[in-house]
Amino acid sequence: MIIIATNAIRQDFEAVGIGAEERILIALPEATAAPGGPITVPVDIPDAMGVSGAYIVVAYDKDVLAVGEAKTTALSTGMILAVNTDTPGEVVISMASAEALTGGSGSLIDIVFIVSASAEADTVIPLSFSEAELYSELGDSIPLDTQDGKITVKPACVKGDVNGDGEIKTSDAILALRISANAMTPTPEQKCAADVNNDGHIRPNDAIVILRMATGQAAPGEGVAASDGRHITIALTEAYGVIGESITVPVNVDNVDILAGGDIRIAYDSSVLRAVDVSSHPNVLLISNLAEPGTVHIAFASVDRLSSRTLVQLRFDVIADDVSSLKFRSVELYGSDALSLIPRSIDREFRSWAMIPAHSSLLQNYPNPFNPDTRIPYQLKEGTDVTIRIYSATGELVRELNLGHKPAGLYAGHDRAAYWDGRNGAGEQLASGVYFYTIQAGEFVATKKMILAK
Repeated sequence: MIIIATNAIRQDFEAVGIGAEERILIALPEATAAPGGPITVPVDIPDAMGVSGAYIVVAYDKDVLAVGEAKTTALSTGMILAVNTDTPGEVVISMASAEALTGGSGSLIDIVFIVSASAEADTVIPLSFSEAELYSELGDSIPLDTQDGKITVKPACVKGDVNGDGEIKTSDAILALRISANAMTPTPEQKCAADVNNDGHIRPNDAIVILRMATGQAAPGEGVAASDGRHITIALTEAYGVIGESITVPVNVDNVDILAGGDIRIAYDSSVLRAVDVSSHPNVLLISNLAEPGTVHIAFASVDRLSSRTLVQLRFDVIADDVSSLKFRSVELYGSDALSLIPRSIDREFRSWAMIPAHSSLLQNYPNPFNPDTRIPYQLKEGTDVTIRIYSATGELVRELNLGHKPAGLYAGHDRAAYWDGRNGAGEQLASGVYFYTIQAGEFVATKKMILAK
């Protein structure tokens, strides 16, 4: 309905700043919406100066749309609002205020519709004004024109096409991993496209599927629970250093042939260490987020199973001579079928060389089992001469390592631990088997077992 001002109320319009010859256009938009989703439809006005009330009836297709709510906006805040949705196919809105608006443009009222989940793509849903009136603060009608609108139904997204370029490529998997690692804030369309398994979350298993799609492989099945044959152990390693040094902490897995992706958070003490880098193998698509002090967030994916037991390497700068735990805060791992694996995590710690141990100790050799050589770590409460003796399983002394005088400290890293090449005193390579190693450091004596396996 179009309301035209008469000569009798010309002076009233002029009093509130609206000329009788001027007409206000209120408009419904042309918008797109996804099946099953909400869409906010604004009733736009170019200049609300002098408007104190409105009566608006919007007609819609009740077979495709339902009214969620109607609400005032920043422009009309303070107005009293009444909404009637009793008649399917139309929403009736009445709003009024004791004082007229002093100006402004934009949405006078927002109507939230819900699109039917069964709505087909490219369906056009008309929106029209059945009635429309605006009022001044004197209660007189304000001249206006109306412009109808429409909603076009479009798919919410194309699964896997995260960047929306119409193709599914590795770049889409990278974006999915960035979203998983909280390294970017996705748009609603990107969230929809990246969540390819429709579980409401974006994880590296989505990136695995996107990689498979990008390389022309069939997407794996969904909804299959992890079985007992899908166990995997993931472990951090002990680390040592002093302030000013850079250290590397490998993250290792045992059952690597079933692993294709994951989402991992590792916690550390940010007053002792500073995370500076995460690296992996070239065939692993890796995204890391180091923005939060004390946390390393890693998301990775690969089309094929991984081939190395070292999943990633973390690099830290040592900023204090102290101890820091290295702890898995959360671990989610996936197979090449994008289904969950059952992880067991092993935490470790960093310790500064500069710290004097509370007691002397002989530590476990590494690697163990070993072939052909190994390192034997230890720590000293006080400086003393150190000798390590290696015995066969029958108790025969096969090698003696005289390490000389060692100051108090920790001798555990690759360059500080005692080294044994697996040979006897004559330089002969020893046979596979169980061996024992003993440390004598002043009055401290201790023994541990190790295995030489060829």
